[in-house]
Amino acid sequence: MTVYQAGEVVRRKRVFGCFSIISGVLSIVLFVGNLLTAPPSSPAQLLSFITNNSAIFILGAVLILLWMAFSVLFVVGLGKLLKPKDVAISQGAMLLSAGGILLLSYGNYTAIAGFLSVATANSLAPSQAAAIYQLAILTNLEYALTDPGLMAWGLGQLLFGWLAWKSGVMPNWLSLLGFLGGASGILASLAAPPLGPIFAVVAILIFGIWGLATGFLLLHK
Repeated sequence: MTVYQAGEVVRRKRVFGCFSIISGVLSIVLFVGNLLTAPPSSPAQLLSFITNNSAIFILGAVLILLWMAFSVLFVVGLGKLLKPKDVAISQGAMLLSAGGILLLSYGNYTAIAGFLSVATANSLAPSQAAAIYQLAILTNLEYALTDPGLMAWGLGQLLFGWLAWKSGVMPNWLSLLGFLGGASGILASLAAPPLGPIFAVVAILIFGIWGLATGFLLLHK
């Protein structure tokens, strides 16, 4: 390997490390946001909550889009990092994780857009009951829209955890985070509310820690 090629490898690792940290930070912000701004479960209360806090939902939609973009870059880079150890499994983990993140983000973004649309058009609804009924449908639909993404993402994280453990590229405790995050994602897609959303939030937290730890490890090498 020439000096230029070695420098290029180092540069790529640093870029990947930056993407990992950004993804981790956004994941932690999403986790904290879910804890601090949990909307009420009642559709009637939810309508009032959305109307009075529309800026929070708009900010949440923007945050989800940013998380989606940087998290996809993170898992693609992770797939490249672990690819020499097992090409087929690495590609499968990368495709499942990236596809799951895209599906999960689409489901959440669509639900937020639906909530805001109903709240905005509330004054034009035939009755208050009609708007509340629509919100009740959207609330239940949100779980169905996010389930495929959570399943694919969870399976991808399990594969990444196994690859990281097998390769020795990452510390074993970091590999265990991959297993825990993957299991949480799968359980989130299978469990009914309120357990499903709890597992989903845990999966996001673990993913954030994994992204931050991976980024700092690469930047300090």
